[in-house]
Amino acid sequence: MGAAKQTMKTKINKNMRVLIGFAVLTVGFIYLLTSNSKPYIISSTNAIVNLQNEEESSISGEADLFSGVAVERDSSSYETVENKIRAAFPEDPDTAVAIAKAESNLEDWRIGDKHLAWDDGRNGMSCGIFQIRVFPKRPDCEKLLDEDFNIDYARELYESSGWSPWSTFKSGRYKKFLG
Repeated sequence: MGAAKQTMKTKINKNMRVLIGFAVLTVGFIYLLTSNSKPYIISSTNAIVNLQNEEESSISGEADLFSGVAVERDSSSYETVENKIRAAFPEDPDTAVAIAKAESNLEDWRIGDKHLAWDDGRNGMSCGIFQIRVFPKRPDCEKLLDEDFNIDYARELYESSGWSPWSTFKSGRYKKFLG
């Protein structure tokens, strides 16, 4: 009887910790979503998730929000990224920028498709500005999160396959980001 009582007490304590943690996260979300700043969360996997524009993003999967730190992003960095993309795709710069905007909103830290990850999370997810899928014999996500590397690798994919590797191109979703 004593062991059963202790087990019940342990379960209640564990459930209370979960409920308190959920309440803290809920309050944090409400604050971030109602503040005037552009909140971002840095996750324990070093990915950052834009909490205000998630529904506009092509990112799938769940964000790890347990180690959140709010940060601001300078809007001039978006212009710099756009210029780099235009330089890398001189024959079709508008389409290249539109695809990158549809894929990641020009945010190099984006990690999507986490629900497709396998091999202990090393393969399957999509990373960086062009949301390039990580597969065996391709660069890992850490490399793809480097903006210059991601743009260069996107160029390589484009040279071998055109725009077909990008679902936002195939679906036509990129068109809303043109001109």
